Amino acid sequence: DNLFVGGLEGVYVYDVSQRTLNREQELQVEQTGGRFGAELAVGGGGALLVGDPGLRRVHLYQQTGAEYERNLVFSPESGGGQFGAALGFAGGQVFVGAPRSNAVYYSELVAAPQGLVASDGAENDRVELEWEDQADEEDGYRVYRNGERIATLGANETTYRDYDADPGDVAQY
Repeated sequence: DNLFVGGLEGVYVYDVSQRTLNREQELQVEQTGGRFGAELAVGGGGALLVGDPGLRRVHLYQQTGAEYERNLVFSPESGGGQFGAALGFAGGQVFVGAPRSNAVYYSELVAAPQGLVASDGAENDRVELEWEDQADEEDGYRVYRNGERIATLGANETTYRDYDADPGDVAQY
């Protein structure tokens, strides 16, 4: 059982399963608009939405074991005044309010891919990535290396060859 407390620069995750308040984790982002954690929503399956309306962003965290990892950052292409100032989950969908625009954005949650494996440097001109597709209705995948998007793939794809990476170098995908 977890308790989530949002602050102006972070979110604190407390374990309350033993009737005591033990801080387990602090969630922070590198750049905030002074409002990261101003709004929180907890969904099924260990999903946590964290609003950052100062920068018009919403962060989706997923519980992995005892820790929460950021999986996705939502932000509107245009408009969306105070995007992330109101959050909610319902019926497998995420709802994000933008009060200054009188708008509500929504998106269906799809299962994240599992079992990502990267080649071990055996290929001398690329890094090969492979994963298991867990979703039935995804629009596609975005591939990131060290936090930067490097590719957009179609639905149901399960491999990617990164010819711009240096085999043998450590990278986060």
